[in-house]
Amino acid sequence: MEAHLSSHVEDGLLESLNFKPPGASAAYVLETRKVRFFAEASDTFGPNSRVIRFRLVDQAFWEPASSRVQFTIHNKDATNTLKPIAGPLAMFSRIRVFVSGIQVENWDFVGESTVMMDRLKGASRRQNDSIEHHLMTDGTGDAYQAIGASGARKVMLELPCGTTKNEKWMPLSLVAGGVVIEMELADVDQAFDVSAHAADFEIKNVSLLCSMHTIDSSLANSYAKHILGGNSINYHTKSMVVTKHLITGSTFTIPIVRGFSRLCQVYMTLHKRSVSSEKQILDFFSPVNNAVLSTTSDVATYQLSIGSRRWPERPSDSVGEQWLRLREAAGVLYGESEISILPTDFINRKSIVAWDIERVGHQGASHSGLSTKNGDIMTIDVKGSGLGASGDYALIYMVFENLFALRDGSVDVYD
Repeated sequence: MEAHLSSHVEDGLLESLNFKPPGASAAYVLETRKVRFFAEASDTFGPNSRVIRFRLVDQAFWEPASSRVQFTIHNKDATNTLKPIAGPLAMFSRIRVFVSGIQVENWDFVGESTVMMDRLKGASRRQNDSIEHHLMTDGTGDAYQAIGASGARKVMLELPCGTTKNEKWMPLSLVAGGVVIEMELADVDQAFDVSAHAADFEIKNVSLLCSMHTIDSSLANSYAKHILGGNSINYHTKSMVVTKHLITGSTFTIPIVRGFSRLCQVYMTLHKRSVSSEKQILDFFSPVNNAVLSTTSDVATYQLSIGSRRWPERPSDSVGEQWLRLREAAGVLYGESEISILPTDFINRKSIVAWDIERVGHQGASHSGLSTKNGDIMTIDVKGSGLGASGDYALIYMVFENLFALRDGSVDVYD
């Protein structure tokens, strides 16, 4: 060991003896402003005015990851409370992001994907995040504080888009027409409990909060010169495409014809829409159907194929393996955090099937997803799903790496 240590290990100055200031300074950032953009065209939205649009125009650098949408929900029912069953993001059905007039993201089925991603958080974080909107009483459940009759509540939400989660700043002065974020409200009953009475609400005082940074003119001019010289600033993000597929039998195959440069993860939720009491955004059906877990109830199998390759090589054939694959895809297999779904809920109405397509994505490597642009068809094979009645369906959530290149007056999008 002495020989190994003497040849491979070097002495370094202990931190307790290092008196240099930690980190590097950033004196070129002259100012940081906490700004608010208001929705275009109107300030009141509901069933008859569903599309909320923000246009971000400024001379500074926008910090996308700082963005939050805030509004006030007014319960118009003078008799009954308005009871949320999910966060305010579940009130929307579609979100689109445009940069220089070019669509860089289009996110459908926002309610279902929001609930799924929220359940993949740890219980403590999920409960703490609810401070921004409807307070939760339990991080593993779906119980939120109701809005009183004729009452109102200010809520805040984080947009799920890769563009608005990006930590790279964007020079809005070089974005022709600015950045446009468009949010479309879903049906009024999607995010609220309507088992006893209909939901009647409207939202007002809609705004987007974010940080804007002013940097030294010489550094800002260097970015402008770079763009005006025909070069680009590239933004690497992750985004999601969600597709819906009707299920007509307990055993089925779903073909997906969609090409991605880098496909990272695929998730699937099953929905027993043939039962009227099932809530579309909440109830993710499990083939076990809340029965006692045994070899007679745990019979479903799942496998994803792209061309000749299969994930896993042998079909997943147990709830235990389904949970393992979900933890792999969610990036929590190695103990960094945990999922807030309780075991008894997982085999009832919070079941999620997942496949991790990345080679080493959760080991710190980037761009390790699989290209599906070579003509291979992606298929998902399921046996023993317990579905098949009229109206039953599956949602497929495909997470992929997205790249858009900001140029002079335009944007190039590569997915």
